[in-house]
Amino acid sequence: LTPFVSSSARDLKPPTAYTGRDRYINWIRDYLGIEPSDAQKEVIYAIQDNQRVQVVGGNGFGKSFILACFSMAFLYTNFPATVLATSGTYGKLKRTYCNPIEDMHSDNEDVLPGEFLQSPPRIVFRDYPEVYLQAAAPQDSGELEGVHNEYLLAVIEEADKKRIDKDTFDSVESLLTDGNDKMVSVCNPPKDEANIVYDIMEADGWEVLQYSS
Repeated sequence: LTPFVSSSARDLKPPTAYTGRDRYINWIRDYLGIEPSDAQKEVIYAIQDNQRVQVVGGNGFGKSFILACFSMAFLYTNFPATVLATSGTYGKLKRTYCNPIEDMHSDNEDVLPGEFLQSPPRIVFRDYPEVYLQAAAPQDSGELEGVHNEYLLAVIEEADKKRIDKDTFDSVESLLTDGNDKMVSVCNPPKDEANIVYDIMEADGWEVLQYSS
């Protein structure tokens, strides 16, 4: 039984039928009508090939937008899956990550099951309560712990901001249990070596991608 089978007239494969090297890119293209740039495709491939990815880039690259697209692709093409996103700046998380997800879900509601809800921003499914996408920015990073599923994607937006520290990364990394789980950190270039992002860029086990504006 394949979940999330759409009743739309669009001639699309069921989401979980997308496989292979370009599975996420093809789903984004088919379901969202978006063609990622070459650099954005590189980000997607890096996440596919590595468990921990750090994306460092200036404003205007579209790193948050492609993470929003990828988060939806991950949620719909893996089952059962959970996506959890947090940020050093909740306002920007909502503006650059959650709002695009809400817009894309609304624009494609004929093929995308589930309901987008606010407070906190999330996509939920009536028949699959363990499957969801949710954004949160708790004061205590320990509140991020304890989320698990067969497939899990954890996103840290604005990782260079002061609100994100080693405890945040440790809490999010605790969610990773096997190769089905992924963690992505997105940030602007760190201003000094005291920033946790600098430590991550130098740490083993992280694939680091750096882009200019």
